[in-house]
Amino acid sequence: MKYLPLLALAACSGLSSPPEPRVSVLVRSSSGCFALVTPDQPIAPDLGVVDTCAVGAQPVWLAGIDLVEVVVDYGPDVDFAANTHAPPPTISVTVDNEPSDAQVMVGPEQRDGSRAYFVATFRAPATTSSDARVSAEVVPGFSATVPDVFTIAPAQIEITLAECMLGMTCNLYGGVGAVHATFTVPGDETQAIALATFIDGVAQTTALPAVVTVPEPSYVSAGTAAIPVPAAHVGATFTIAAQLGAAAPTMYAATLVAPPISAALSCGDPGTCGLAPGDPVGLTITAPAEITPLEAIIDTTLDGVPQLVAAPVALVPSSTNAVGSLALTAPARGSWQITATVAGYASNAIVTSVQ
Repeated sequence: MKYLPLLALAACSGLSSPPEPRVSVLVRSSSGCFALVTPDQPIAPDLGVVDTCAVGAQPVWLAGIDLVEVVVDYGPDVDFAANTHAPPPTISVTVDNEPSDAQVMVGPEQRDGSRAYFVATFRAPATTSSDARVSAEVVPGFSATVPDVFTIAPAQIEITLAECMLGMTCNLYGGVGAVHATFTVPGDETQAIALATFIDGVAQTTALPAVVTVPEPSYVSAGTAAIPVPAAHVGATFTIAAQLGAAAPTMYAATLVAPPISAALSCGDPGTCGLAPGDPVGLTITAPAEITPLEAIIDTTLDGVPQLVAAPVALVPSSTNAVGSLALTAPARGSWQITATVAGYASNAIVTSVQ
């Protein structure tokens, strides 16, 4: 039985059940094709809809990322003459029974002979939910609500550090330079990822700019950031948090270890220096080139009694390390101990006997 005017079809009361369009929902996969997520509402093969995957997918959308396709088929019982146009459908997307912010783009009318259908697309709403629904209305009385209920899940951010091997424990020198992090999310959209850092769970006050990702051919979007490594106690947990929208942040934790800091006297081995009171001697401090701040603090004691307290020494960086020097004068006879501290990390203690 054919029904020519669509309005007449909608008003017809002699049918055992009201007519309705067939609505199929698909989600774009990582390979670029659209996978069916309504197995009970497949697309009629006669329509020839392109770019569809051979297999279906789970009814889950990634919040704010997945591209959703809706095919609205008016069915074989609705004929349209070649010189007429079918009215486009209105697609509604609700989240938790409330209208969503999804911006639906309905494509032009398509035909399989006298049979009309439309293809619409929208980006998954940014709000996570376990109750997202799709409906289509052409005219009052000729509409359909997809029976499938969809889940909107937050996208997972993948974090990798150039300085750390994947799957291995990550140790970083405290106070030295920056880690170079790459943040990757699914999808073909540019995203802004908010960053924060923590030491032993305590948020750091250093403001970090958001990472803006760039879509790549493999249906992911990635961005990089250089994040300064703070100085903290040895064994501290340094955590990088990356957050996309209102989703829970993804965390990457590393352990801070002491950077290599050394101090040496110009007279050589402290055990055999043979210094006498008043002898001049040079002190050289060496630290990683990217340590912050570029300053060493020198303390000396004689038989445990402080002699020089918190004397600053500027460090000059090179391509390999940062070096500073200080001219000292040997004190009175006794056990002379010298320590250098950079960014709160102590060097080896020098102990020499002044004869």
